[in-house]
Amino acid sequence: MANKEVFCSRRRMLERLAQQDEFDVAVIGAGATGLGVALDAASRGMSVLIVDAQDWASGSTSRSGKHIGSDVRLLACPAQWGKVRDALYERRLLLQNAPALVRAQSYVIACRSKITMLFRAATLALYSLFSSGGRGTRPVSMQGRLMALGMLPGIERRGLAGSVNFIDAVCDDAGLALSLLKGAVSYGAVALNRMRMIDAEADGRRITGIVLQDGETGRKMKVRALTVFNCAGVWADDVRRLVDVTCGNTVRIVRRSYIVVDKTFMPTGNALYLPHGCGPQPLTIVPWQGRLLIGSTVSVQGQAPLDPQVTEDEVRLLMAGANRVLSRKIRRQDVRAKFAGLEDQVGVKGLDRGRGWTVLTEFRNMFTVIGGSMTLYRAKAEAALDVAIRRHQLPKYGCMTRSMRLNGEAQMPMESLQKLLLAGDAPSPEALLSLADFVRAEFAATAARTAEDILWRRLRIGFLDAARAEMLKPAVEEQIAALKAQEAA
Repeated sequence: MANKEVFCSRRRMLERLAQQDEFDVAVIGAGATGLGVALDAASRGMSVLIVDAQDWASGSTSRSGKHIGSDVRLLACPAQWGKVRDALYERRLLLQNAPALVRAQSYVIACRSKITMLFRAATLALYSLFSSGGRGTRPVSMQGRLMALGMLPGIERRGLAGSVNFIDAVCDDAGLALSLLKGAVSYGAVALNRMRMIDAEADGRRITGIVLQDGETGRKMKVRALTVFNCAGVWADDVRRLVDVTCGNTVRIVRRSYIVVDKTFMPTGNALYLPHGCGPQPLTIVPWQGRLLIGSTVSVQGQAPLDPQVTEDEVRLLMAGANRVLSRKIRRQDVRAKFAGLEDQVGVKGLDRGRGWTVLTEFRNMFTVIGGSMTLYRAKAEAALDVAIRRHQLPKYGCMTRSMRLNGEAQMPMESLQKLLLAGDAPSPEALLSLADFVRAEFAATAARTAEDILWRRLRIGFLDAARAEMLKPAVEEQIAALKAQEAA
């Protein structure tokens, strides 16, 4: 059973690690998948350590397109229908278990002909069928021109024949990650950010220990674990090579880029889905945190930087895609923020067995999770732990996460503060005082250690208004420096 303590300071977590140097489960990487593994294992009664070289959800999880569901384009290929069903099953669980973090979202496809409307509706009827039983789902509907214009104010009127409407879901990605983290800690997990795995000790093909290095102090420590779960995402191959330098590449790195503009360009609660918006890639315009999130471009790259950047060519491409359908055209100065996230995909043909993700078991007690969307984080975590149990690496306990509620109530004060900080030409004194209180609370409660932790991943200011985040950054840095000095005293 979970205890009342939801989280504690990084200092306290270091003290706990010093007292306990052996765990049933060590998880490397604190994105959605790694946090999902930690929560699943801890709730099964296992002792768990989870570490991340950066902050919680600092990789692809906090830089997602906020979408929960499946890629509707997969419906065109019957061989992909299993992927669609799996994603929509997990979507249904998230809508039920995390209503404060995941919500149903109406999507509209603008159509230029009646034939296109009929084709889209027929395709999406299958999507609705796979979604049946999900909270907030309803059948696909077709709307005439006038209704379509009412649903999408700001859309280009010329050539519009009508629309097809369907329901999917969106999430607070960073908030979901923090909820998973707090859940794992409430079941006894030790969780440390800015703690990097730098080496592994092995006896044959079995890992006997992992070596960690504190990113703040440089201190090294050795931890023993019955099993190691490699959930490092695009850096998973780097972790594998700490065990065996001869390991080949299994991860395909994909960068997805987004821009954020004011909601005035399309003032509605409905999202717009363009099947071919940026070349061959679909484009979505989604209401998010009082703004519009536009994305994404997709590109394959060979490297995985910690802070991937959106190129100006990608900004122009996204603007052009949106301007094809918006009556008021987006200019470069209208872009409030831009960000890119790196997505790990299975890079070896056939390794995923058609699922889009896999659990590698090349070492006796290390399990590497590669691929799959954030929607599937829970399913991947359950599967990875079940593989370890079948291989007699962990005791057999049943999974509890299918019905586990995820608390997102703490996100509400964050959103209120976010609105205060974004209002007006500059933050009010009231907003700055509230921000100072928030920094102190998050420093102690969620181990926020940098201004980026606060402004990008807790409050999302940096993803909504880059200029406002840079304005606030010096004050947050100064306060965090003072808190660290007090901690060290």
